[in-house]
Amino acid sequence: MKTIIFMLAASVMLIAGCNVKSSDDVKKETDEIIKKSQQDIEELTNSLYRGGQPGKITVKGIIVKKDADQMLLDDRVKVEQIGGKGNRGVSQTMVSEKNNAVLTETVDSKSLATLGESKKYINMGCENIPASEIEGLELEPSIALTDSVISLSAKKIFICGEQKITQSFVTLSADELVLNNASLSIKGVVGNLSISASNIILIGSSSVATAGVESTISVLDAPSLDFTVATTISGDGTLKIASIGGNCVQKDEKK
Repeated sequence: MKTIIFMLAASVMLIAGCNVKSSDDVKKETDEIIKKSQQDIEELTNSLYRGGQPGKITVKGIIVKKDADQMLLDDRVKVEQIGGKGNRGVSQTMVSEKNNAVLTETVDSKSLATLGESKKYINMGCENIPASEIEGLELEPSIALTDSVISLSAKKIFICGEQKITQSFVTLSADELVLNNASLSIKGVVGNLSISASNIILIGSSSVATAGVESTISVLDAPSLDFTVATTISGDGTLKIASIGGNCVQKDEKK
């Protein structure tokens, strides 16, 4: 019996001895943990790993009113800017002063004046436009100038439903712009969405927006957005003018 107990004790000691780590092994593992923690802190705090800024938004014209020292939007219109999320989603970028939205009553309507004489209209996703709305007008095809640029102008532009535009630089100009539950957006590392009209009609809930692109490092600003209404706003709908910064993501998360 004593022999068996001795053998069992020797076996336990041998196994235990195999699991005991040397001081060099412990130091090596500790150094690796510290190094990993430092890398984590670097990625969470370094500006290179922050989310991107939303694009600068500029709103001009009749939909902006000055009240004392404040510039206020028409009740039907809302501006929204959201910064992108930092690496691992632990932080969200605050909108910088240079990217803050600018609201102004001042508008140069000269470039829009001639559109009232146009004999063209543009239809983006609308069905059953009343004949009275387009009487005497000819449909203008929505043709891009290049892979990255599209510029459309007409007496009337009708936009309905979701419109995903692949170009980065988009300009829409009209004497009358009708937004009917419209969703118009662009996404890119550079670009600009510019929409201007003498008169705008809002039907249902509509939005125009720009969005930044995800990146593993140094996320760039979302495209800028300019929205101008020179003369009138009508309709009982609403409009959201928005820009969202791109997220900083790890390599295996990038889409």
